[in-house]
Amino acid sequence: MKLDEVYLQESIFPFIFPQDSWISPNEVTIPSIYAIPASFYDGNNPKIRVMHDDIDLKLHCIRLNVRFGIRIFNDVNPRFTFVVDASFRLCEVLDKCDVHVKKRYAECGGDSKWKPVVNRDYQNICLQLKARVLDDDIVEWETKIEIDHNGIYTNQRVEYSNFDSKELERLFIPGMYVDAFFSFDTFDTKKAGINLVVDKLIIYH
Repeated sequence: MKLDEVYLQESIFPFIFPQDSWISPNEVTIPSIYAIPASFYDGNNPKIRVMHDDIDLKLHCIRLNVRFGIRIFNDVNPRFTFVVDASFRLCEVLDKCDVHVKKRYAECGGDSKWKPVVNRDYQNICLQLKARVLDDDIVEWETKIEIDHNGIYTNQRVEYSNFDSKELERLFIPGMYVDAFFSFDTFDTKKAGINLVVDKLIIYH
């Protein structure tokens, strides 16, 4: 992958991402989780919001072990995903979210086969980075990233026009650890389910 631009600057995440916007799985009250229809559809597909105590649920998980590195799906909307191991508590929270969202999805008319958010065979989950297509087919990676090099943090923003998994593999190495701040989205293509979309990521190299 050819990098068009790489910006390294002092981290400003504490101002962009107030820590109280995200909560840890241990702070989640399971009975307070529920799902409601979003105010918009993705085409004809219902979109569902995951709620906790009457606000959108956003989770912050620390020291997640990367099981599988970046996979690139270069279709209509480019997607970048990687797999991490999940704690028992995180799985418990996500399983409950899955139950509520699946039920609400069906009530809104969705009929695609449901894909569970947790892979229970291996107790891991798939996280998705944010990306969007700009003019001239340039793809911008929107997830805010901090890289920890022995306690030194940098804020890195990457723009590129050509997909090359080799370049991304240098950032996402199996066995390394990440802190992830992620929110919930729903998808409905050949299957339906929950996407865990990463807003901010700290990579420990």
